[in-house]
Amino acid sequence: MASGSRNAGKLYSFVRTVKGNPDSAMKVPQLSNQETKSNAGKAVKIFSYDRTLKSNSEYATKMTRLSNQIFGEVRRPTSENSMRIVKRLSRAPYEEMEVHNRYYPAIEETTELMNILREYGLYRDEHADFKEEMTRLRAMRGKARIRPKWKDGVKPTKTVEFRYDD
Repeated sequence: MASGSRNAGKLYSFVRTVKGNPDSAMKVPQLSNQETKSNAGKAVKIFSYDRTLKSNSEYATKMTRLSNQIFGEVRRPTSENSMRIVKRLSRAPYEEMEVHNRYYPAIEETTELMNILREYGLYRDEHADFKEEMTRLRAMRGKARIRPKWKDGVKPTKTVEFRYDD
């Protein structure tokens, strides 16, 4: 065997056919003991993207922050208390949660009906009475609250569309 050609003395151990087609025979070389011993002590480090991001280099930290920013996560490492606040603010509001609406059915409708009963004089809402009295006294002193976004100085009212027909 010549020293310059490494593949000259290799033996082909078996023939493999692809998908049962005997015409497409592929010969796989078998390495000798001498060749396997020469590569035995070498460790090959494969630098993948995952391994690069786990390192403490400046590039890795910037790429991690960019990734967190893209995917809507917290950019920099934060404390547990801050993460608790982030989780609270990232969840959907209670009004949009179906579980909340099923557990507390018709809150807005009930409030609107109670306001109608209050206008008829059949229900007494002490808190609303107190707020009206405070605005009346404030107007008497000449310090009435008029916000620039209110049309003609009148506070806008909330209209409720009933979910139930009955």
